[in-house]
Amino acid sequence: MQKVYNKINGKVSTFMKKLAKFFIFPFFILTSCGGNETIDASTSSEDFIRPDEYYADYSGELDYMEIDYAKRSDSTCGVEFYWSKAKVITPDHYLVLSSTDDYYKRLNGLSAPGGGSVDYISLNGIYFDDGAFEDTLRLGMMDYDYKQVFIYHSRPGRIEVEEYGNLLKSTFERIKKYASEAEIYFLTANKIDKGIIDELAISNVSALECDAADVKSLIETKMNNCTNEVTSKTRETDAYASNKRETIEWSRITFTNASTLGNKNKRILHIGASVMQATYPFIVDDMANFNVDMYCSSRGSNDVATLRELDYIFRQYQYDGIHFNSGSHIKGQTSKECYESVTSLINFFKLAETTSTMVFSNSTPRGTTSDLTKFSDAESEEIIRMSDELMRICGENDYPFDDLYNFAKDNNFVRIDAIHYRSGGTEYQKLGKELAKFFRAYIK
Repeated sequence: MQKVYNKINGKVSTFMKKLAKFFIFPFFILTSCGGNETIDASTSSEDFIRPDEYYADYSGELDYMEIDYAKRSDSTCGVEFYWSKAKVITPDHYLVLSSTDDYYKRLNGLSAPGGGSVDYISLNGIYFDDGAFEDTLRLGMMDYDYKQVFIYHSRPGRIEVEEYGNLLKSTFERIKKYASEAEIYFLTANKIDKGIIDELAISNVSALECDAADVKSLIETKMNNCTNEVTSKTRETDAYASNKRETIEWSRITFTNASTLGNKNKRILHIGASVMQATYPFIVDDMANFNVDMYCSSRGSNDVATLRELDYIFRQYQYDGIHFNSGSHIKGQTSKECYESVTSLINFFKLAETTSTMVFSNSTPRGTTSDLTKFSDAESEEIIRMSDELMRICGENDYPFDDLYNFAKDNNFVRIDAIHYRSGGTEYQKLGKELAKFFRAYIK
């Protein structure tokens, strides 16, 4: 049975309380309006931050909608998040909400004034009436205060003009939950849609009529002329205070056969970072009789956002198999911290997906840019540290493990930089075939 969002009100709080006792991440950042407190590894487990605190709602119980899977694409749907100044403390965060197609064609590379952060939520096959939209906003906006929010996402033909007004009103209200003082701009070439928004007359919400060719320059003009100052602090965590964040952070989630409830194919979640993202299409091609979903991210295994995003995924689909690749974003974790953070993720998997088969792999190695044909164990110190702890966990629990670190070495992979491979080469294809064979061997 598919998971739907109306289950959350009753079951997720119980689920998160169960999860809390497994939470052993060290160095979590406790935040409040008054300041930050760092917890070290010697702190009692009773003092660790509880996961449900990160799910606190600003205005009471969230109005979750049941997901109507039939509205989703027959092929794929999902969301991409991008934060350009994820670690830097700045009051100048700007958000662009669009379709994935428009992001890549028109909106990528926007520049904010004064070194501000332009963040993106890019939707693929998910619209404002989707049951996951509320949590999609939450994941993208909960860590930062936004001065301006720009929406460029065309109305699907299935939504009639008569119902569009109420849907837009609900959408603006949801955005205001997480950006209460932001200026919200809806950009459209459709005069009828602009008129609907004008009639709503919602404070701090404006409709801007523009052609597709002008949307990027119009957004940059609005950002450069912005005088709005955010005074309230609605963010849930001081993300920039955490040593677990890089300057740029990103997450990409893809669901295959997203509308097919009666599909008998087994569903697998493929987790990793950028190398696993590039490998993903080859896994899908090789596993036509499986639904292979993807969660790839720059997040570390020790970042609470990883759990938020996994929770978001697990409340939409159930999985027969979960593949976790440790990736290259280790975030400076010690051996002990690697062991603890991965163990916590595994406990999360066990609680969220009780019938899933779990399989694991390590990251491919790094190298220097002076010789793209050679790998370097010295440059791969963090990757090796995480790999050793992951292999230790798999050995202790009899989990299947695929050694991609040595697979890349043995196959003489050629890189384009310290970690990534040639898009026109065979490296990603070989990784995809190797992982597909690995999945079929253990996920029955």
